[in-house]
Amino acid sequence: MKKNILIPVVLLATTPFVVACTKKPTDMPPPPPVTGETETVTPAPADTTSAMPSIEIDATAVVSSGGTVEVSTATTTPAMPVTRTETVTYASPANPQDPVEFSVTVTDGVITAASATPKSDNDISKKLQTAFAAEVGAKVVGMKAADLDVDAIGGASLTTGAFETFVRSF
Repeated sequence: MKKNILIPVVLLATTPFVVACTKKPTDMPPPPPVTGETETVTPAPADTTSAMPSIEIDATAVVSSGGTVEVSTATTTPAMPVTRTETVTYASPANPQDPVEFSVTVTDGVITAASATPKSDNDISKKLQTAFAAEVGAKVVGMKAADLDVDAIGGASLTTGAFETFVRSF
């Protein structure tokens, strides 16, 4: 009596792979010698013109004693920058409502850009606001917005205080 055994094609196709994976490197035949021409492959340059932010993926793989693999991932998507531009007033000896315009960009809680535009009508206040505006970007970029604490920028202590209050409100 003849029995027909049906083995799915998928199993037949994977059998050599399983056998090859279970062999020790010493049991494997040596690779064939390389002859003929050598081909050099140059990877294509990465596209750096994309406006999309990159996404970082942190993955951890754990192999259990039963041979199963568990992969856990934590994805960190960079926060989009937030820019605010407002005219702020503060009390100065020249004016109880001395105006100045601040523009600040914050990304992930860190100041990435800052500028000021003098708006005061008083000559002394305008001079101090101009000195502040000239130095503010260099002094605060890279600092955390929530706990910003800097000395008088450009000698303008009142303008600096108003700026700190504005930035902490992000």
